[in-house]
Amino acid sequence: MIIGLMGLMGSGKSTVAEYLKSKNMPVIDLDVLSHNVYDYGTDEYYKILEIWGNDILDEGSQIDRSKLSKKVFSNSYESISIADLKRSGLENLELIVWPKLEELLTIELNSHKSEELLFIEGAQIVKSGFNKYCDKLWCIVSSIENIKSRLDYRHVNILGRLKIQIEDYAKLNNIDEFIYNDSTKQELNNNVQFLLERIRKET
Repeated sequence: MIIGLMGLMGSGKSTVAEYLKSKNMPVIDLDVLSHNVYDYGTDEYYKILEIWGNDILDEGSQIDRSKLSKKVFSNSYESISIADLKRSGLENLELIVWPKLEELLTIELNSHKSEELLFIEGAQIVKSGFNKYCDKLWCIVSSIENIKSRLDYRHVNILGRLKIQIEDYAKLNNIDEFIYNDSTKQELNNNVQFLLERIRKET
């Protein structure tokens, strides 16, 4: 069984993923996996540079995702087609990154075929269409106040990114389990453990 683990930034996805790993559950982290898409020399690397320019590179000629994010969310381009101008900077980036990310995800899934239970962690599992690989979806839920208190405000346009995610999540209607994270870490872990035990009985 494959379970998608999703939630807004700051909701506690990573905390749940850490707990699952501590219980020897395999977790595919889509954010970590996506780093390979941005690597120097990939087709996606050059497409991104073509649109957003070389000034998003760090000293080692790798894409600095913080610099890229600043341009993406300000809709600032080096070169772009008229068709691409009709979309937001984030939508244009997703069109470049998600197809390759899906390729990498399918490779990871194939390498975990023997697992009885596997988790995919990512904020945009549904929006990207990767939920088609999931048998169930678990969503981590927390109050906006608690989410804001957990965010790293050093990241570019963090509240703008949160706003977009909230708008996307408002359209969701296919979540199998909601895991609430407005109390202690122990209570969160207890909630996850309860669901794990129930899933084991089902399988």
